[in-house]
Amino acid sequence: RKTIERIYTTNITKLCNKGDLIMTVRAPVGKVAKASYDSCIGRGVCAIKYTNDYLYQALMSMEESWLSVSTGSTFDSINSDDVYNLKINIPPIKEQKLIAQALTDTDNLIHSIEKVIDKKEKIKQGTMQELLTGKKRLNGFSGEWEVKKLGDYVIITSGESPSKFSFCNEGIPYFKVEQLNNSTKYQVDTPYYIKIDNGISSGSIVFPKRGASILLNKIRILEETSYIDTNLMTLTPNSEIYNEYLFYKLSFVELWKLADTTSVPQINNKHINPFTINTPPIDEQKAISNVLSDMDKEIESLKQKLEKYKTIKQGMMQELLKGRIRLI
Repeated sequence: RKTIERIYTTNITKLCNKGDLIMTVRAPVGKVAKASYDSCIGRGVCAIKYTNDYLYQALMSMEESWLSVSTGSTFDSINSDDVYNLKINIPPIKEQKLIAQALTDTDNLIHSIEKVIDKKEKIKQGTMQELLTGKKRLNGFSGEWEVKKLGDYVIITSGESPSKFSFCNEGIPYFKVEQLNNSTKYQVDTPYYIKIDNGISSGSIVFPKRGASILLNKIRILEETSYIDTNLMTLTPNSEIYNEYLFYKLSFVELWKLADTTSVPQINNKHINPFTINTPPIDEQKAISNVLSDMDKEIESLKQKLEKYKTIKQGMMQELLKGRIRLI
């Protein structure tokens, strides 16, 4: 919701002032922010001057409505007439200010939670840097860490094509790459199930093995015995390495950096087997994992709180900006 300095010009054309509303007029149309600086604006945006934050909140609430018009076609761009002719509900000025203040207070609360989440995630990254490299040892632990090939710790399994199976509503879960979007650590959600007597062991680490998804570092742990498709790979840990420690270790070292990127990014056994990692004894692995897991739980709780307040804000916008609830 703010502009960021990235490009500079001495060829001054159209200007906006700090605090003006900036709205995109080319796809995606209708996205709104506030100008953080006196700036020159390009053809993809317009600047709107306003007297209070009611208009800012009203335009935010209408962002989705720009996606289509009454005929069902999609906006690629709009012009000044489209902006001037935009119809919005306007209560008396006193009520505008009260509505704007109520919504702004909620925005500030949302922003404060986002800042805390960002701070906690940075602290977690710093903690991973210290604990997963042995730079800092937890109380009660000492001694040397082992350096071994990843292949010495895991059994590698690739997936099978969905064309081999008939999916149903129960049985062993079957995961495709897109299901890895829905979880933070343990992979549990999928619409696909198969009737089969065996599968990949619960606790195995799963991640994409080819395509652009590799670059997103989508690493998860299978919560139950599962099957995977051909674009995924699993690592089933042996007794020498704790699966949550391996999860954090692979997330930290950014597994995607091992991939071939000459054409389509791809990870296979030749990358996994020789890759070396340093590991402490299993008890220390578990202790490190518990510290990081507690941090994850705190961050996840904050994210749930954030989503709650975002939902509240959407409800407030629906009620206040459409006059269903009056503040006067």
